[in-house]
Amino acid sequence: MKFIPLKSALCIATGFTTLVQVASAQVNISQAPHNKPPALSWELYRQEHYAVSGQTAADGLTKQDRTVASQNASAAEKEKFVVAASAVNTDAKDAAHIAENTLNSLVNPSLHQRLAYNLAKYYFRKDKFADAIRYYEQAGVNNLDNDEVGDQKFELAYCYFNNQQFDKARPLFSYIKDLKDTRYYMAGNYYYGLLCYNENKYNDALRSFYVVKNEKEYKSYVPYYIAEIWYFKGDRAHALSLTDSLISAKDKSFYHKELHLLAAQCLFESQEYARARPYFEYYYKNVSKINKADLYKMAYTYYRLSEWNNATDKFKMLSNAQDSLGQTSMYLLGDCYLKTDNRQSARNAFGLCADMNYNKAQQEAAMILYARLSYESGKDDEALRMVNLLLNNYPDSKYADEARTLKSDLLLKTNQYEEAIKLLQHVQSKDEHFSLVNQKTNYGFAVQQYKKGDLKKADEYFAKSLATAASPEYERAAYFWRGEIAYHDKRYSDAITYSQNFISRTGNIQVVEKISPHATVPHAYVNMGYAAMETGNYVAAQDFFSQARLSASGDRRSEAAATVLEADAVFLQKNYAKALTQYEKILAAGGADADYARFQKAVIMGLLGRNSEKLTQMQEISRAKPASAYALNARYEIAVTQIEMESYKASLSSLRYLYDSATDKSYASKALMKAGFAWQQLNDNNNAIAAYRRVVTEHPGAEERFGALEALKGLYIQANQPGKYAQLLSEMNLPSGDSTAIESAYYAAGESQYAAGRWQDARQAFSDYLLHYPHGISAVKAHYYLAECYFKQKKYAEAREHYNAVLETPWNDFSENSARQSAAIALDMKEYDDAYQLYKSLHTNSAENSGSEYIYRGLMKSAFHTARYAEAGMFADTLLTDVTTTADGMTEAKFYTARSLEETGKADDALTAYEETAGARNGEIAAESRYHISAILLQKGKLKEAEKAANETIKLSAGYSRWVDRSYLVLADILIKQKEYFDARSLLQGIAKGSKIPELKQEAARRLEEVKKLEKQQSKLSED
Repeated sequence: MKFIPLKSALCIATGFTTLVQVASAQVNISQAPHNKPPALSWELYRQEHYAVSGQTAADGLTKQDRTVASQNASAAEKEKFVVAASAVNTDAKDAAHIAENTLNSLVNPSLHQRLAYNLAKYYFRKDKFADAIRYYEQAGVNNLDNDEVGDQKFELAYCYFNNQQFDKARPLFSYIKDLKDTRYYMAGNYYYGLLCYNENKYNDALRSFYVVKNEKEYKSYVPYYIAEIWYFKGDRAHALSLTDSLISAKDKSFYHKELHLLAAQCLFESQEYARARPYFEYYYKNVSKINKADLYKMAYTYYRLSEWNNATDKFKMLSNAQDSLGQTSMYLLGDCYLKTDNRQSARNAFGLCADMNYNKAQQEAAMILYARLSYESGKDDEALRMVNLLLNNYPDSKYADEARTLKSDLLLKTNQYEEAIKLLQHVQSKDEHFSLVNQKTNYGFAVQQYKKGDLKKADEYFAKSLATAASPEYERAAYFWRGEIAYHDKRYSDAITYSQNFISRTGNIQVVEKISPHATVPHAYVNMGYAAMETGNYVAAQDFFSQARLSASGDRRSEAAATVLEADAVFLQKNYAKALTQYEKILAAGGADADYARFQKAVIMGLLGRNSEKLTQMQEISRAKPASAYALNARYEIAVTQIEMESYKASLSSLRYLYDSATDKSYASKALMKAGFAWQQLNDNNNAIAAYRRVVTEHPGAEERFGALEALKGLYIQANQPGKYAQLLSEMNLPSGDSTAIESAYYAAGESQYAAGRWQDARQAFSDYLLHYPHGISAVKAHYYLAECYFKQKKYAEAREHYNAVLETPWNDFSENSARQSAAIALDMKEYDDAYQLYKSLHTNSAENSGSEYIYRGLMKSAFHTARYAEAGMFADTLLTDVTTTADGMTEAKFYTARSLEETGKADDALTAYEETAGARNGEIAAESRYHISAILLQKGKLKEAEKAANETIKLSAGYSRWVDRSYLVLADILIKQKEYFDARSLLQGIAKGSKIPELKQEAARRLEEVKKLEKQQSKLSED
């Protein structure tokens, strides 16, 4: 219902007579004749001397003389009427109660109806309209004079009107409006006009309003209604003329603000936006609240006048409107933001529009715009969410091809190549973006298949990628990998051809190396060199390795590796003199390959029959400080050479170091076997037996264990001591000699399946072996390979069980890798304390590898996650100060340094450390680092820097949803602090709907409600 002024001018309009109390003109009751009290009280009442009439009637009722007593019942009833009627007309205490009690006792219909009339007027004056209605209806009109009838009809109509009983009020007002001589003539027309106005009976309303429009009581209201009615009747020109005259009038209308709005609406509908603008602005400035329809028109006016910022301010207020108007507002708001190049806010507006489905075409368009803008700003998760909605809700959309291409591009960032390929097959309109995405998708899927070991499929998709050469960089990378695959497949000629194509094609090599760090020119030449070597063309191989060396200029590691390969190619040509020269150059350079060069030089000496020189070189390697990576190999070669030279006693000294003194026991079982052979050659069977026994007892997982048992069996038989052999088998809980062949067959079945990569069959075979021989000769190996089978099938809990079974035995050849794998699984399963203990065990038992990067990284991570922050920092420092730590290891160390600093309250130091890891190749670390940077900056109140850091995280962290969503929360917090509630709400709404992480979804929903409250407090938009 439209606005209705209820009783604003009623006191003037109704002209109620002031109740007069008798003063000096009162009649002296005591002098009145005793036989006239009823007549006197009635006369006083009729003259409206209500106070005196009521007193007189009351006195008459209490007289005890005969005269009064002999009064008839009719007179007494009249006195009661006067008492009650006077009471309600003077607002006496308990007047209503007195009148209602009296009314119920009156027999005379006339008195009953008149008292009901008086009581109705009493309630009318008190604005108790429901009570007034009841008594007006009892009063009727039969006992009222003409003036009273007019009053009764109007007042009853007014009561109906205020009680919203409009159907009953209408005929009464209709009656009054035609009685020109009554005091309610004007009021009757006014209220009848209002009723018609609200029922859209505009002609009837106009007739009544024109009657009263110049009346003092109504001229501040009615002219506005008249102008509005002409607007409703479609005569905007007349409505505007009336409105302008009222606005410019000296006496301002009660509806002065609304008149500006009405003028604005007339001009708006005539598309005269420039003229409408000042009227809208006046209205907006002078009201505390504005309804959404009027706010929309004002916003749209600015929009049509290209006043984008003003339009933006008004459209934003409509962001909570869940209807077609709200949806259209958000679509236009998005366009306003695009016009001012505020693409982030445009994205937010289109997102809100896309969440509503009142206008399907707008929703569809908003979806693709939101997805496109999200993609452009690096908000890939949101872009993907919206593209999925578009394709699900509008599968035949005119934007479907763009959506599928865009979705495929987004899927590439999370390595979902197979799904992307399926989508691209349905794209009909194939533009440049499609060509690039198709090329990248086939390339990515090929790389994925390559890593899985399916080289045939990988090669197929590299070929498909090459069929769409939109990017020369991806073209070069595809040729590189086809060369690698061809080499693996022993298609050596193809390997050389593809690698040459990689080298000769255009395309920025730096970009190629970003696509695939392994795809470098030196690596391609190395691949060609290996291919040439495989065909026995060592001359060509030498040339390719030489080209690899020359092209690796500046990359010392690649250059050195190529130099060694070049020397190896010469060596394989049996050009020992030249190879020796090249190895000596490598040796002189003193790089990481110097020990290898010395080792190869020693080998050449042996091949040239210069064993003494070979021994000299090997001994130099074995004695080098710090220890050479080839030290144990050299010692073993020394011993082997000495055995070949029949210097058995000398060989025993070299071998003893390998199985007794060296902390690294990787050569121990081999050395003991050679020692046993040497003792046998020296005819010392007791020491030979002792050596072979040590292989069996101390190295349960060694490959040589079967050989040692066979040697022992022969020696015991030779010594006629078969009982001792049986005793040994019993002591070691090993099968008897008669059953070793069966045991060997059980174990061999598992090993053959494992070698063929049939993990399920291998699991079954090794399990069968352990079932029959739980303490068998190869039990340790069976547990280890069984664990490996489970690991390859991603059954990590089962794998860990068998790795741990290996670790329950004495430290052996399989212990270190079992501990590494079990620790890694524990770390991945977030069983951090178990992981910490396993890495500690590795550090203690791994001997020469105790300081390895892998172990320190594991200790660092597990220490951090068990709140051992000081230890985590210490392990990180060790990695950072070790020159051999890899780039990945350095990155992790810096990251956990930062995390430990933050956890111990050193935010400034943590911030500096995070900045070093924010650009790391490790995507997870980089994403989390960038998030922590933004969170710390927000905490420090550096909002601009925090916003930049959060946006960087979102843009660069596709696939790392946790850190992307957390960064959105940081952005929302920044916007809230800046009181940009619209953008904050849009961000939070996106997380609350789209996040796949329950706790972040809940957090976003909680903050969203807070923002809505803040936004509501700030807005002028009314709730109706």
